[in-house]
Amino acid sequence: MKRILLVDDNDSFRAALLRHFRPHRNEWEVVAAPDGAEAMKIADAEPIDLLITDILMPVRDGIETIAAFRRGHPSVKIIAMSGGGRWVGLEPLLSSRVLGAHRILEKPFEFAHLRDAITGLLRESPLHREEQGVE
Repeated sequence: MKRILLVDDNDSFRAALLRHFRPHRNEWEVVAAPDGAEAMKIADAEPIDLLITDILMPVRDGIETIAAFRRGHPSVKIIAMSGGGRWVGLEPLLSSRVLGAHRILEKPFEFAHLRDAITGLLRESPLHREEQGVE
């Protein structure tokens, strides 16, 4: 079973995504964290296969979290997401690609887009990194 770590500081958004993951509980174990600092503690305690992280968060934002995962857990696949486009543009999401995010999603998005990104990344071999733009 693949292990996914979901990181978002918005409690209601995080809870909503966790509800969407329930039908997939036989394929994916999903754990959640409210910020990047907590995410690192979780990943250091038990291996994960995929990180899904928000970009704009307090304590440790998504950019810092992605950089820390690339250093400490380089084999973890990463999906970055952000709803800050209206206020800060897409620069943080695009920066996350440069730092090592495999996919990016602009909020709001359909869960089907996230599910497809997860499925695709978890099927890829560790040596294969497909370059894609904003989904």
